[in-house]
Amino acid sequence: MTATVAGPPGDYFVVLGSAVGAGLSFGGQNLAVGTDYAVVASGQLDGSGRAIVSGVPPFLFTTLDRYYLQAATSSAPTFAPIALSPGRVLRNGDLVAGLSGPAGPQGPGGTMGPQGPVGPTGLTGPSGATGPSGPAGATGATGATGAVGSTGLQGPQGPQGPQGPSGTQNLFGTDTSLAAAGHGRDCTLGEIILTAGSVANGVPANGQLLAISTNQALFALLGTTYGGNGTTTFQLPDLRSAAPNGHTYSICTIGIFPARQ
Repeated sequence: MTATVAGPPGDYFVVLGSAVGAGLSFGGQNLAVGTDYAVVASGQLDGSGRAIVSGVPPFLFTTLDRYYLQAATSSAPTFAPIALSPGRVLRNGDLVAGLSGPAGPQGPGGTMGPQGPVGPTGLTGPSGATGPSGPAGATGATGATGAVGSTGLQGPQGPQGPQGPSGTQNLFGTDTSLAAAGHGRDCTLGEIILTAGSVANGVPANGQLLAISTNQALFALLGTTYGGNGTTTFQLPDLRSAAPNGHTYSICTIGIFPARQ
């Protein structure tokens, strides 16, 4: 007999034959051959997606008058996944043009053939739920307390060291610059005045920026010595940390412009 197997080019194929027309399954599919199957032919489909195989059904010197054939193709040599052709029944004198046609009645079960190779290991299933925690074990007995060692003898007192230098009091920089800006007596522009009152004679010297446009005379004396961009602003000196505790250093911003001698 001659059979033509067709499928995707390059796929693997196998032609199976048996004297029993049912009873074998593979990959979850029931085949049209029995467990006494034999591999009639196998290989790979050529570039046209076809293969022609020939064989002699085992009729000679037997009382067998029919033989069941079926072809399978797959993209993998393990035939997982698998595509099956319809089953074909051969009788003495038949020729096979293609593996097709209805399956004949199921014959008696034959003897079991040899066990096939073990398939690849399947994927690991998900882990089961964690079981409940077991009961807590009993608390062990408390160990004995170790003995306390005796106190050692007190060592002799060392000699007294030399007297250190007298400490200094922090008399500056605390609660300073609390007075508000004000005007009392006439002063010289740029003059620094120390006051203990709540109102200063001038503006507290806190390092603030002043506008040049409204303080041109004072800017002419200070410039950018203490900061500012020299275009629109200039900065007063910051004397807060230098003032005695509770006092305010102020700078005269409205007063007499000094003349050089």
